[in-house]
Amino acid sequence: MTRTGFAVMIMTLCMVVFVCDAGAVELNYREKILDNGFRILVEEVPGPGIVSAGIWVAVGSVHEKEEEAGIAHFVEHMLLKGTENRPPGHIQEEVASLGGRINGATSFEYTYYFLTLPGHFWREGLDVLSDIVLHPSFDPQEFEREKEVVLREIDEREDSPGSRVSRMFFEGLFDYHPYGRPIIGYREVVKELSREDLMRFYNEHYHPENMLLVVTGDIEVEAVIESAIQWFDDVPAGQPPHFSPPSEPPLSGVRLVEEYADIRSVYWMLGFHGPSLRETGDAYALSMAAAILGGGRSSRLYRSIREEKGLVSSISASFLPLTDEGVAMVRVVASPENHEMAKSAVRKEIKTFLEEGPTEEEMKRARTMIASSLLFSMEGASGRRDQYGYFGVADNLGYLRGYLEGIQTVTIDEVTEISRKYLSSDDFLWAVLRPLEEVE
Repeated sequence: MTRTGFAVMIMTLCMVVFVCDAGAVELNYREKILDNGFRILVEEVPGPGIVSAGIWVAVGSVHEKEEEAGIAHFVEHMLLKGTENRPPGHIQEEVASLGGRINGATSFEYTYYFLTLPGHFWREGLDVLSDIVLHPSFDPQEFEREKEVVLREIDEREDSPGSRVSRMFFEGLFDYHPYGRPIIGYREVVKELSREDLMRFYNEHYHPENMLLVVTGDIEVEAVIESAIQWFDDVPAGQPPHFSPPSEPPLSGVRLVEEYADIRSVYWMLGFHGPSLRETGDAYALSMAAAILGGGRSSRLYRSIREEKGLVSSISASFLPLTDEGVAMVRVVASPENHEMAKSAVRKEIKTFLEEGPTEEEMKRARTMIASSLLFSMEGASGRRDQYGYFGVADNLGYLRGYLEGIQTVTIDEVTEISRKYLSSDDFLWAVLRPLEEVE
């Protein structure tokens, strides 16, 4: 039995209330950090008797070597296939028998395993999650079967025009940083990975100081924390490999990445390097710029290029803040005869925005849209779990705590200045997936 009196080094209580025109978001979580570095974040969310829990591990595709691209995602698959205590197939069956569901996901910078189930089964749910991340079996037969599953997923991604152009976009935007490699990996690399490769990668990265447990829902906070300590306090601390990715040089001119596929429309993405999660002021301002340019039907790009000119069937702009640097992007689907005109129109709209800046009315709409999106994303236990996990595993809950305030207080001049710092109508990455018929 763990002696909990000596387990806890740090305990914090965070209570923050975001207030805006769209409503209010209250962050009221408890956090503990154990001696071995394992982090626990718990929040009671009154509701229909549901609990959502997840374990985030600070390892994703950016932590892979070139010759093992896709291994983090493959490890995620294997951890859900069985443990030393739960044979293959039992994890999904057990959670389903409790009335819940379980899954996993891999991103650039983290992997996570998450479940949702009736609140009175929260102990059983945490037992399953802890077993998954601490005692995977890497069953040899399941390894061979799951490799075929992953290879099919890679093929399916390449068959999807949207996914394929995203892969092209990130490969083109990042020549040096591993953000340029697809999270799912490359077929030729995954095909050669061995069971021993996966076990080595797991042993290198799955240490308690690399993990964050988030539990939200109809639970008693102290009871959850005490139980979590019993599961994770005795896990030996480790030392994850040092990670220092190379930086990207600025874009100069138009960098074109082009491929052809058996499709009828042209899919393209135009993008720029942006601020990281840690550059909060710049990130908040660029989030506003993306919302004004292409965040919904009232945005500049949608109204001008889709509604007024009719040049595209789909257009949007967004900003993705990541740990090392962010990405600002425009996505377009257009007919072969219109897509060049659409690109010119997008460049013109960006140029006008950088010269003139946003209007007060655009700022107001963007604030409302961003605040509403955050409110909806944190409406239930699972949404709050995911927000806490995403920002918490990056050790950047401060970004989340300051997000709405930053959006509400950023000025027109600041949005204009930051947009000019990162965006350009002349220097950008252009990834284009064209129909095969254009080759002829």
